[in-house]
Amino acid sequence: MILHRFAIVGLSGLSFLAAARPAEAWESSHAEVEEYHKVSLRLETPHTKWAKPYAGGTTRVLYFVASNSEGMETHARHVIELMQRFDVEVTPVYWYKFYKYHWLGGMAGDRRIHALMTQKPYDVYIFQGVSPTNLPTWPQDGAKEALARAVAAGAGVVLVGTSDGGLIPNRQDGRELPAYLSGSAGSHAFTADKGRGVILPGLPDIPYQVGWEMAYDYWQEGFGRAVLWAAGRAPEMRIEMTVPADVRRADLPADSVAVAWKNVPKGNVRWQAVLRRGDGEKSPLGEGQVGQAVRLRLPILRTGSYHVDIIARGDRGVETWATAPFQVTDPTAVRNIALKTAWAEIGEVLAGTVSVTNLIGRQTVRVQLKDRRGRVLARQDVKPAGDGQDVKTAHFEFPVRKEMPMLITVEAVVLDGDREAASDYRFFNVTKRHRGKHNFVLWDISDKQALAPYMAESMQRYGVNTIVTTKQPMPAAAASELAWVPMTGGNVSAQRHLTISPPTEELCWSTRHFTGARGHGVFQYSLGDEGAVYGAAPGPKTLPGYRLFLKEMHGDIAALNASWGTAFASFDEVDLSEKNDGDEKAALKAGNYPRWYDRQAFLRWNFVQYAKVRRNVMRNLDPQAAIGFEGSGGFARSGDIDAFCREMDFWVPYASSADEMIRSLAPKSMVYGNWLGYDHTADGLISKYWRMVVNGANSAWWWMWSTSGAYEGFIDPDLGILPIAGEMLKDTQVVRDGLGDLLMQCEMLDDGIAMLYSMPSGFAATLQDSPSYNDYEPNHRAWFTVIHDLHLQFRYVTDRTLTRGEFAPDTFKVLVLAQALALGDKEAEIVRDFVRRGGTVIADLRPGVFDGHCKPRDRGALDDLFGVAGPVRQKATRAAMTVQLPDEKAPLKLDWQDAVVDPGTRLDGGTALGAAGETPVWIVREHDKGRAVLLNFSLSQFPTRQVATGLTHQGSTETTPPAVWNAFRRLLGQAGVTPVVDLCQFKGPKVLGNVKLQRWRNGEMQLVAVFRETGEQIRAHFIAGRGTTNWVYDLRNDMAVGKVDTGWFGGDFVMDVIPSRATFFALMPRELPRPNLELTSSKVSPGETAILRLNVPEAAGLHALKLTVARPDGTPADYWEQVAIVGREPKEVQLPVAFNDPAGEYALTVRDLFDRKTAHTLPLTVQ
Repeated sequence: MILHRFAIVGLSGLSFLAAARPAEAWESSHAEVEEYHKVSLRLETPHTKWAKPYAGGTTRVLYFVASNSEGMETHARHVIELMQRFDVEVTPVYWYKFYKYHWLGGMAGDRRIHALMTQKPYDVYIFQGVSPTNLPTWPQDGAKEALARAVAAGAGVVLVGTSDGGLIPNRQDGRELPAYLSGSAGSHAFTADKGRGVILPGLPDIPYQVGWEMAYDYWQEGFGRAVLWAAGRAPEMRIEMTVPADVRRADLPADSVAVAWKNVPKGNVRWQAVLRRGDGEKSPLGEGQVGQAVRLRLPILRTGSYHVDIIARGDRGVETWATAPFQVTDPTAVRNIALKTAWAEIGEVLAGTVSVTNLIGRQTVRVQLKDRRGRVLARQDVKPAGDGQDVKTAHFEFPVRKEMPMLITVEAVVLDGDREAASDYRFFNVTKRHRGKHNFVLWDISDKQALAPYMAESMQRYGVNTIVTTKQPMPAAAASELAWVPMTGGNVSAQRHLTISPPTEELCWSTRHFTGARGHGVFQYSLGDEGAVYGAAPGPKTLPGYRLFLKEMHGDIAALNASWGTAFASFDEVDLSEKNDGDEKAALKAGNYPRWYDRQAFLRWNFVQYAKVRRNVMRNLDPQAAIGFEGSGGFARSGDIDAFCREMDFWVPYASSADEMIRSLAPKSMVYGNWLGYDHTADGLISKYWRMVVNGANSAWWWMWSTSGAYEGFIDPDLGILPIAGEMLKDTQVVRDGLGDLLMQCEMLDDGIAMLYSMPSGFAATLQDSPSYNDYEPNHRAWFTVIHDLHLQFRYVTDRTLTRGEFAPDTFKVLVLAQALALGDKEAEIVRDFVRRGGTVIADLRPGVFDGHCKPRDRGALDDLFGVAGPVRQKATRAAMTVQLPDEKAPLKLDWQDAVVDPGTRLDGGTALGAAGETPVWIVREHDKGRAVLLNFSLSQFPTRQVATGLTHQGSTETTPPAVWNAFRRLLGQAGVTPVVDLCQFKGPKVLGNVKLQRWRNGEMQLVAVFRETGEQIRAHFIAGRGTTNWVYDLRNDMAVGKVDTGWFGGDFVMDVIPSRATFFALMPRELPRPNLELTSSKVSPGETAILRLNVPEAAGLHALKLTVARPDGTPADYWEQVAIVGREPKEVQLPVAFNDPAGEYALTVRDLFDRKTAHTLPLTVQ
């Protein structure tokens, strides 16, 4: 919504500004600042309209709000809460901390404040957490003076948790609060000439508890009183209400409330009285015409805290109001609820004891479990027993079921017949980790703030189900079903890891975060972010681990000596080349590349061992602990990607080329995603989100929930959704409606292309003259562009995949060696075997010019395979290139003016189909069954799409040039690789680049994503596969395309390729079948569980069925809403009916992900 820019001041003309004022960290335009400060009542929360509409008219308020964070967190929500309850017109101004404290918007924000203070009078000025002494004095002065003048002239000022800093002249503090402010939470009041002021000690400290909303409502009532009094708008009419502070339950019912009226205005004024219990339950006490004094009758009540509220309304609105608290007491009380544990896993038990004092007569004790809505999910009547004394105790026990919410209120109630006499409660956590489903993870949460529960509810409302934070879990988060990702709060690092030392809990950061998180439900445990994912502690303590690693790598000391050129007698003698040279820079400088590389490999191995040690420690405390890291690691040299995918339980890097590795290598159980949230446009956010989904991510991670300045938050200051985030949620809703969960059950497909990722090659790309061919990642990205522009997909394999015997050659037709400069002998032999089996190997540059430890070879390890020879590791040269690709029907010619080639390569059995000057290129050598092709040029010379990064950069729109496209289409086609699903331009050239097609196998059907990360919208023919007939369903537009045959223009259909957005299609062998819904019983009683059986009897694969339920009054029963992944076999969905759920007919509606417009509905009667 708001684009904040770093302030850049020119060196000429405006250079004087630096002397006048330091530049703000982040700047915004005037329009952006105005937009960000807009307030609305779009998100309504429970409240009492104490004075809205108000007979005294609207009060104009300039409200300054402070936050000590990068965003407004929940602090600005107090503005909306005031607006809900009182007749006020509020203009907010935000003060927050981004690198330093400043007014939101930088200089534009300061100018706005100056205009607000000097051009527009207000009735009252509120400073919440920020002193008026911080009012800006530059670029325009006068805001502080304007405040002083306004107060002197009669305006009010309310200071919440701050002081005026001596800014208000002629201030006279009163000894006591005026009677009207009694109970307002004001610490004291003052006058200043004609103006008034009230000081409140700060925002309320209200812990999460049953009925916390009511406590906050009364704080706002007092706050509103202070605002009206300061503005000179206090009501003239008064209500005098008398209620005993303590009322004995035995004396009820009784006419205990006396009410009288003063200064009653003329006209029709009526009163209404409400009784409110501490948990928020309301009941009417009476109403009538204001006139004579009245007494209100209190019914028989259970013990606890209560308020009586009276509001008097006339034709002009609320004339006045009053509220009075009181306590109901009784000797019979729930003395204690002792839970055996504060949490339990699903399948365990919730157990404890309840102790009751003075249980008499026919009184009984009931223990019941409630959700945050107050629904009674389970209950037991227990019989307390004792030894004749006043206190009696009973045991209770409930099974913990998966249908239970994360937070349960365990309530014990003493029943006197059918009336409640006394009660107490405790919170209990049902441990839920939210694994096995698509997660939307949000960075951070605000704790210890009164309105934090509303924040958590907003997060859940907008699809968030997990929080990553350094904070301890809180009940409000559990109430909104938010799982946890505890993190260190610092940079991930292996530097302190002692490789050989036995792991101890004292060494593990997790003990600092485990206490609350363990029982709450931990999705993943994070080692941290934004740090090096390699390293080792300096000094001798890591040498044993280093030696162990080298022994595993080389096998025996002779092999190490041969590689390093050393003469160690045993591994125990191995040490660093120089003391404290942990990176072996000396070996690199000396040209001992194997010694240098082996150290680099160790540092990356060591980080993984560090992570495994930490996981083992954590699993002593949480047997289901899963560990990983985020915001760190990437392609090539930043870490051991293969090991991450094998050993980590989760990895969430910033978007990079590494995502193609994770897509290829990570097991289904590994949690993977990227960070988003840094863009200032909806298109940027939507593109980042869909990029994750198309790359196979099973989670999306957003930084952060509340930010202002450089980046956008997820939730607005009013706790509604940020508009651009709302657009993203709308466009991607299908993911949360079941597509995300369904894809996790499907198999990502490739087109028979394997690409080798070689970690030593990533390092070899930096050695000698290798950089002249560009770096490792750009060369791989070039292959991404070519393959994806051909509407094909590949799968990475690694050197470790080859050497461990995990490579399945028969599943691939092509093996791409992208800048595979370093290959071991074993890896080279596996490549040869692939060709012997009939596969095609394609290399851009001569592979294996270094061995698997980066030791230079005299010739390429696969020179014989490709039929080449000549000096290796020559510096690249540039020359015009021409390639002629023979074909009986249509020969192809590829010309390129500036090819980057290896000049040392000459033919030795291979056939060159082209040349760049004197250098042979596109060298082909046929073998008995297979084929080897050495291009002998760097692919990164061609236009290559840049990968989107995790911050604000978007992927580029570069596409493969048509001549190159045609050449590689033929090259891969000769190897038997052709698109299963294809695209071409509508009424245009056949070539359609900058589009990625990704397929998933789902039983007999396929799911296909068409994704253009950025660029222009274009119409295209979608060719739905050769040799089959498909029924096609468009998930983006929620429509059936219909029956589509195959072949170019014979059975295709036209679609829009939309930039930044993915379009998913389901290709089915037959028409979409109907889901089957069946209740085991159409009628259930309170406390019973309705069982809904779901399946798709004629399914060709799995279906995602979304269940929604409407209660008898039409409101949603969101506690039953869920997505079920089903096939032909029935799946049971359990719907527990609460004891206090309303009776009547409920409508159960199921929608198939593939046809969301069609509702399949069943009635369920709750008796």
